[in-house]
Amino acid sequence: MAKCDLHVHSYFSGKTPHVKLLEPMDSYNTPLRIYNFAKKRGMDLVTIADHDSIDGCLYFLNKFPEKKDFFISEEVTSKVPGTKYHSKYPLHIGVYNIDEKIHREIIYLKENCFELIEYLKKEDIFFVWNHPFFYLPPNEIGFEILLNLFDIVEVYNGALPDDLNSLTEDIFKFFNKSGICGSDSHSMFNIGMCYVDADGESVEMFFHNLRKGNFKINKSSINFLYVYREAMSIYLGYARDLLWRNEAHKNWSAYKKIIDIIGWALWLPVFTVGSFIYVALQFKMFYKNIPAYKDMFDKLKEKIGRESSVLV
Repeated sequence: MAKCDLHVHSYFSGKTPHVKLLEPMDSYNTPLRIYNFAKKRGMDLVTIADHDSIDGCLYFLNKFPEKKDFFISEEVTSKVPGTKYHSKYPLHIGVYNIDEKIHREIIYLKENCFELIEYLKKEDIFFVWNHPFFYLPPNEIGFEILLNLFDIVEVYNGALPDDLNSLTEDIFKFFNKSGICGSDSHSMFNIGMCYVDADGESVEMFFHNLRKGNFKINKSSINFLYVYREAMSIYLGYARDLLWRNEAHKNWSAYKKIIDIIGWALWLPVFTVGSFIYVALQFKMFYKNIPAYKDMFDKLKEKIGRESSVLV
């Protein structure tokens, strides 16, 4: 059996949309620390799924080309043209075991999810719909459009409430979709806490068995305090990088680093309290949406039942 956390981010994911004034990164994990910590947590295979980038994976493989237990992945931000989701709903697609050539094609096609997925299927590339109910409003019409595009879905995400993950698992199981999981870790804390366990020790055998459905998912319980810890880890990682690590912001001038670390210190009380409130409200919103997703699911089941009756 081979264990792998399929959803981990490094600082190569780019800047976070929060606290834009200070320009913090979305993560301060380095590829090497991710690899070492994942192995410490018992992962047999390791990957990094940064946002629209494979630079972290390439950085690691350029330094350690002998690591056959590491493969290239990314989390692609795509769009759904012709629907109201085109501008409002960022469709996140996990794409795995790829190379630079495939990445270039993905970046070229990512503005149109239909063209992108057609390409992925044509090239027999393993891809999944990541955290489908993180952004998607509970509307059965939009859900059906996307449902038909994917055979495999991330049904358990380590940054979402258990109740929402459980509902996601039930919904996609009903539609005969395979469900994987990942920690979606932006800090070191949760790496390896949610992982897929599949037959085969090599990367090739691992994905062969994922496609065949010969795997199980291992998940851990979380609450909003876990996510709050992630947010604080990024904010503290920002200061650590500016003060001594000099990894993610090594191209910044000394003047900019001094100004921004002062800004960091001034913002610390606001960010500490504000992040706690923001994460708590976000979890409240997730729980508020659960009944609406259940209602959407019930309507789809009724629709399928009516269509089946007509066919009979």
